[in-house]
Amino acid sequence: MNPPSQDEHSVQPLNLANLTTPDTNKTQPMIVVEDSAHIHQQQEKQSISLNPDRGNLEKKAVVESPIATTTLPKKLNLAGLVDRVRLAQLEEQRQQERQQIDASSPQQQPSAAAELSSSGSPPSERVMTGYAVPALWLRRDDKGRRPIAVTDSEMDLGMGKQIIFRVELQYGDVKWVIRRSVKDFAVLHFTLAAKRFENLPKFPGQMTYAINMALASLGMKNEDKANYLRKTNLARREALQKYLLQLLQQLNWTVSYDLYEFLEISALSLTKDMGWKGKEAKVKIKVTDHTHTIRGFSGFPRWVENWVILRDSYMALTSDIGSDEPTDVFMFDSTFFLTHREHALGLNMHNIELGNKHRKIEIKGDHNREMLEWMNHFERMKQSSPWLKVHRFGSFAPEREEAKVRYYVDGKDYFHAVSDAILAAKNEIYICDWWLSPELYLRRPPEKNEEFRLDRLLGRKAREGVMIYIVIYKETSLTSTSALDSAHTKIWLQDLHPNIQVQRHPDHLGITTARFWVNHEKICVIDCRLAFIGGLDLCFGRYDSRTHQLSDYHPSGEGCIWPGQDYSNPRIKDFVNVKDYNTDLIERKLLPRMPWHDVSLGVAGPPARDIARHFVQRWNFVKKEKAMKKSHMKFLTPKGEYVSTRNETGWTGSQKVQVLRSSTVWSQGVETERSIQDAYLDSIAKAEHFIYIENQLFVTLATKDGNPDIKNTIGIALVDRILKAHHEGKKFRVIVVMPLMPAFEADIISSEAGTLRKMMHFQYVSISRGGNSVLERLVAAGVDPDKYIGFFGLRSFDRIKHGKFDAIVEAVKEAERQQQQQRKNGDAQEQDTRPAEPMLTEASTCDEYADEPGSVEVEQPVIDNEVDDFITEQLYVHSKLMIVDDRIIICGSGKYQTGKSKIPAMITCYESTILTYEQLLNRVPKITANINDRSQVGFRDSEIAMIIEDTEMIPSFMNGVPYKAGKLAHTLRADLFKEHLGLLPHVEHDVVTKASVLPVDLDKPQTDPEEARLELSRKAQEEEQRLLQQQAQERPQLNLIQGQPGPGYEACEIVAAEGISSRNTNGHHQHRFNDGMGHAQAYTPNQAETDDPKAAEDIVKDPLHDDFYELWWKRVANTNTTIFREVFRCVPDDEVESWDDYRRFVPNPKKVMTGHVAMRDATAEEVNGMLKNVTGHLVEFPTKFLAKENLLGGVVEAVVASLEIYT
Repeated sequence: MNPPSQDEHSVQPLNLANLTTPDTNKTQPMIVVEDSAHIHQQQEKQSISLNPDRGNLEKKAVVESPIATTTLPKKLNLAGLVDRVRLAQLEEQRQQERQQIDASSPQQQPSAAAELSSSGSPPSERVMTGYAVPALWLRRDDKGRRPIAVTDSEMDLGMGKQIIFRVELQYGDVKWVIRRSVKDFAVLHFTLAAKRFENLPKFPGQMTYAINMALASLGMKNEDKANYLRKTNLARREALQKYLLQLLQQLNWTVSYDLYEFLEISALSLTKDMGWKGKEAKVKIKVTDHTHTIRGFSGFPRWVENWVILRDSYMALTSDIGSDEPTDVFMFDSTFFLTHREHALGLNMHNIELGNKHRKIEIKGDHNREMLEWMNHFERMKQSSPWLKVHRFGSFAPEREEAKVRYYVDGKDYFHAVSDAILAAKNEIYICDWWLSPELYLRRPPEKNEEFRLDRLLGRKAREGVMIYIVIYKETSLTSTSALDSAHTKIWLQDLHPNIQVQRHPDHLGITTARFWVNHEKICVIDCRLAFIGGLDLCFGRYDSRTHQLSDYHPSGEGCIWPGQDYSNPRIKDFVNVKDYNTDLIERKLLPRMPWHDVSLGVAGPPARDIARHFVQRWNFVKKEKAMKKSHMKFLTPKGEYVSTRNETGWTGSQKVQVLRSSTVWSQGVETERSIQDAYLDSIAKAEHFIYIENQLFVTLATKDGNPDIKNTIGIALVDRILKAHHEGKKFRVIVVMPLMPAFEADIISSEAGTLRKMMHFQYVSISRGGNSVLERLVAAGVDPDKYIGFFGLRSFDRIKHGKFDAIVEAVKEAERQQQQQRKNGDAQEQDTRPAEPMLTEASTCDEYADEPGSVEVEQPVIDNEVDDFITEQLYVHSKLMIVDDRIIICGSGKYQTGKSKIPAMITCYESTILTYEQLLNRVPKITANINDRSQVGFRDSEIAMIIEDTEMIPSFMNGVPYKAGKLAHTLRADLFKEHLGLLPHVEHDVVTKASVLPVDLDKPQTDPEEARLELSRKAQEEEQRLLQQQAQERPQLNLIQGQPGPGYEACEIVAAEGISSRNTNGHHQHRFNDGMGHAQAYTPNQAETDDPKAAEDIVKDPLHDDFYELWWKRVANTNTTIFREVFRCVPDDEVESWDDYRRFVPNPKKVMTGHVAMRDATAEEVNGMLKNVTGHLVEFPTKFLAKENLLGGVVEAVVASLEIYT
């Protein structure tokens, strides 16, 4: 990947010590004329640059001659334009230099990358936003250097045979070259004179040079003629050189757009990280855009005069040279084309066409020389820019070596890292989300982290001058996403500060596919240097710790972790009216939240710029589609690829990274890209030992003609790879962890659960039923699926101490208060019927609770039964992750949304109805970016991901054989296994660990952020131990259950809220915690685990060996599944194969609330005795659930709403 091999930027080092006073009678090295400050800086560097090559010699004869030294006055103050002028010397010297360069070794010649890198911008320069062109003349580069110009000349052998003067310019390390004829110089001079600029230098007369040129052609020998012409050209350049320098000095403090245009510099020319500066000029353009059409008609494009700026990966248009805002940005991609049409029949109609499959731009110039210059710049850009090439997997982005990546498991660590990154932002923040909740707390508990609420954090950075650009999905009222209220997000954030700009997309105009496909990327980019992607939106319901607690009820009202709607369970109640964020969606005293498991990535350096480029392309596409009339919404430009002054010391790591995406015309304005699916397929096919998958969905084909409604072939790749291992007699294993059930608000047996059943149907026909599933295809081939592939889920349990009792008591008290108010109002009848001493019964709850899902009507006195404190819920897997052979990681975005339902969860019969079109649309699923068609085929939902290949290896084992595993991939996979198996200690929400550090410290990239965090943690632990000792003296023992201990808890005494390890009476190592309010949970791993963390690492080190898979992974999953089945009788479950089984298995919702203990007449001692044997969260995925029933439904819904929506 090389930068443009541009002639005018080819440089050769030259030692300044060899420079002497120029002498026109002697051959001299190239002379650099510069001010004293610059000379001092260059002497320190001991090198300058020459240009050995002068362009296309096949078309142009280079005629070069010496010129005398020019000493610049120190008062010259043109900082911001150039910082030196190179003067050409004798042609003989040029030839000698070329010979020297040709004879030099390749190592001595600068690489193409170095040449283009030298055209970078100073790191200290800020983006020039809001400044007029005159500000350019007031600027200095980071070394305080000032601008100077230099000229060279070459003969144009075209019809005019005019001499073209070459002007090399440099500002800091940004270099560019312009070519101007004598006519161009003269036009500039007379234009300035006509505009009455004072004290202009005298324009050098050209008649003498013309006469000398004519004399040279009369009667002189060839050698004499050549020498005479060289002296004449040198004198001409001397005169024009002197004129230009005097002109620059004279107009130093004067606004002169004519001079700026002559020098090809505009208000957008010198911006931070701009990279290679291509040609700039005022030309006429015509743009044809096929991404925004009406029935294929894109309108009638017009020729418009614009100032055009070319860079290494895009072309920007501005209304004029003084504008600091682009009116359009055309970003190059692999479908880029370029053609040049010269004039025909003598007509002056020189024309360039460029574009891609969806946009075409025509450029029209006044003469062919100008168009040839444009073509030369385009060709150099085309040959060298990585963005015009097709990369591996068909991705838009190149592979990046030596990248630095960190993973984040679950929301606690990820949100903390994002908050650190936002705090460190200096210039810009890019955020792309499916849903963004401004009121989200990035650190918990909220009462200790008010300043880390997302809106407050973004508002703070906006007030500091950071520009914040946000793209969020615009929901449609006809689907289940209507609760997102993206309008609230946009208005709320934009009202904070003008520096926060929010766009929503798409607009869902008409009955089009756009209303069914959504933007799913989860992106956060900081200063185009650090980026996060993964499955976590910055929204409610996503924050969670590795413990995944289900309850957050505190009788005291303090210590809340999930405030308001953040305490959610979409299986019970979906989000609604999110503006009222402090309102509880479900009764936290009675019902569990649904815990959330996810994996995200942070990356620094070039891959972060690739993600930023993707965001810029999305932002500009949305801007062009719907915000062209909104002047405050700006077009963005990507950073340059090659910037010599970009210092990324400390930003390198050991991973090879490539950014992937699923994008198409409706979402990004690009040709359909499905690089995520192609990367999955390639990685599966090349897997040697083991594949681990965590995914929100598993909807895929297992055979080519398996299901006409499913298109992605990931299932086929898995089956083929397993069959290959079986035929070769090699051990191979695939482990899939996914949600037990899609998170839709409805009981699966109810009529409102149509979407839920359809989603489950397509998952089951992919996994285990229908004749063409993964497991069935393996069985048909004579393969035992259990030897090669297993499907698993996650489930958790918890307890809400006093929750049910307190809720009922409060309800009765509220009823009494209402009755007292009625008595005051004279309602005598109500007074007579009120019992004097009411007995508290569960039937005496107020109507508010009776209408809620899970309400009860049991006629018995209320007692504080500890059994009712225990609760369970599935741990929702939202990851989009695949790890191959502990060496390759694919991880990216995803989106989740529940199906909306207004009905109670107590419906116990299957109702068949004819639904309206709007009702069907309301059931459209929004759950994807996973292993399904919506995320993989490219032209549906938009997604972004990364494939990461480790280059740093660590010793490990694979099936008992020593094995070199990738450090990052192995560490992530082992970390996840330890979480699922309960081998991780609990960490309090306000405890910060090294798991949340950034890939790079943005302020001090040379330091190791993990070591810095460990030092902070060490100090915090010392303080924590001191407090523990103090508490132990004051309160040496705290029972797990407050008040009177219940049976079965005698051996569970721990220190409150500190995650301290203890041992139970059986000697098993346990990690238990208590929040001081009765909340508790226990992980009881096998006796093989010890206090030494290395023991847990040894357990999960070898994922292929049967000692791990059979004796740990499958055993834990089976044990946990059996316990949850007996205690809670929760679904889905393999014992439920029909609706009749469902009714017999699931407890009566009128007697048992959702997620509560279903064991009849169970005591707290019995429940505890069983639950203490639960290890971690791993359970078996029920492949036989409702296998005897048709979950797809009737044909009416399939006709009105295509089934492809559910795949």
